[in-house]
Amino acid sequence: MTNGDYCVPGNAVPTVKMTLGTQISGVPAGNDPCCSVVGSQYGMVDLHWYPIFERFPALKGMFGIDVLPVSKFPRLSAWVSAMQRLDCVKKVWISPKLHGRFFAGYRSGNVEYDVEMDEDTIAMQSA
Repeated sequence: MTNGDYCVPGNAVPTVKMTLGTQISGVPAGNDPCCSVVGSQYGMVDLHWYPIFERFPALKGMFGIDVLPVSKFPRLSAWVSAMQRLDCVKKVWISPKLHGRFFAGYRSGNVEYDVEMDEDTIAMQSA
């Protein structure tokens, strides 16, 4: 099965969806999705977890998987959005397109570490 520029084994997509769904369902979202998964303000846990979630949109381009549908994970999606509004996150944010390029290179064995930033990344980092 081919999805965009990526070649995906036919049986991989259901397995990836099931595995990610199982893993994500155990992530706590707290009572208030505004800032933190463990308190009223963001902290080290949030800053360590966020990069994992930043990469999820790249999976949509690679495998056609929407890992965090808002309808299924409203509080977690709100947390991701809140994290993206933090200046410290904006300054290091990388677009799904660039994450996809890295993943494609990794899968092919030809990883590009020094890639030029795309317009989306530049816009977010300078916002």
